[in-house]
Amino acid sequence: MFTYLWNNRRCFPAFSRDWLRAWIKRVRTLPLLFVSIIRLGALRRNGSQIDGPAFIAKCIFNGKVSNLRVGQRTFIGRCILHLHDRIDIGAHVVINDGAVMLTASHDVLSKEFETTTAPISIEDYAWIATNAIVLPGSRIGRGAVVGAGAVVRGLVPDFKIAVGNPAHITERGRAQELRYDPVNGTALFEAWLGRETANKVQE
Repeated sequence: MFTYLWNNRRCFPAFSRDWLRAWIKRVRTLPLLFVSIIRLGALRRNGSQIDGPAFIAKCIFNGKVSNLRVGQRTFIGRCILHLHDRIDIGAHVVINDGAVMLTASHDVLSKEFETTTAPISIEDYAWIATNAIVLPGSRIGRGAVVGAGAVVRGLVPDFKIAVGNPAHITERGRAQELRYDPVNGTALFEAWLGRETANKVQE
C-alpha cells in the first residue's frame, strides 16, 4: 500500500504552500497508514486473499480469516464478518460501518440444533450500507445496493436496490456504468494522491 501511495503521490514544488499542506496531511494520517498496512499484512499471513490496494478498518472476524477474499480498491468499514464459510467480496465494493455478514446459522428443525453454513458473494461495485445484515447463502450482484439496516437473504440482482427487513427489491435501479474508486476517496489515500487524483477514474 505504501509503495502504491508513494509512487502515485501528488508532487508540488518543494516548500511551497501546497507542498507543506500535503505533507502536513500525510504526517497526520501516517499512523493510520501504518496500522492499515499491518492489518492487511496480518490478514494475508493468516490466509486471506486481498488484491491490490484496499482499505479494511478494524473489524470483528469470527471463524477462519482464510475464508475471506477481497478484491482491489474495496473499502470495508468497521464490520462484523462471520467467516464460518467463504465470504467473497469483489473489487470497488463499499461496506459501511456496522454491517454484519453471517455465513452460519442453526437448523431450527434439527433436534441437535445443528449448525449450517453457506457462503456469501458480493460482486464488484456493490454497496452494503450502514447496519445492513447479509445472511448465509446470499449473493449481492454487481453494482447492487443493500440499504441501511436491511436484512438480506438470497439474491440481490445486478444494479438493484434492496431495502427493509426482510429486504425487498425496489422498482428503482442503479446506474449501470459505475467507475468510482472507494479506496482513493478515503482521507488516508487522498492525503497522498490529492483530491483531483483521488477522484480520477482508475482504468
